[in-house]
Amino acid sequence: SNKFKSLVSYDTVASQCVTLHEAQTMDRAEFSKAMDVYSFEPSIYEVWHDLHEFFYASVIHGAYLEGAVSEQSSRMNAMENASKNASEMLEKISLIYNRARQAKITTELCEIISGASAV
Repeated sequence: SNKFKSLVSYDTVASQCVTLHEAQTMDRAEFSKAMDVYSFEPSIYEVWHDLHEFFYASVIHGAYLEGAVSEQSSRMNAMENASKNASEMLEKISLIYNRARQAKITTELCEIISGASAV
């Protein structure tokens, strides 16, 4: 999934979840060492059987939210760049239009002056 870092960047992260089978085959001493920071009312193994589906759903939902945030920031960045490019293009077109209008006015003035001097 994509992990949001800032408005213009994100990291692609591969996360690993402990499956039910891995938890059951894992060394109990290693598993309990990792989970010693939490206290469980029924034993940790009973809790794991009850909550492993919730754990997977939470991990997937968290990855989905991180991806959505990264996508939204990328879209915002793309729209900001598109708006900036459109503004620059509008300024260039306005400059070309004003030059053409000014050239036409100058041509008409020259025709008026040369017509007045011919009379």
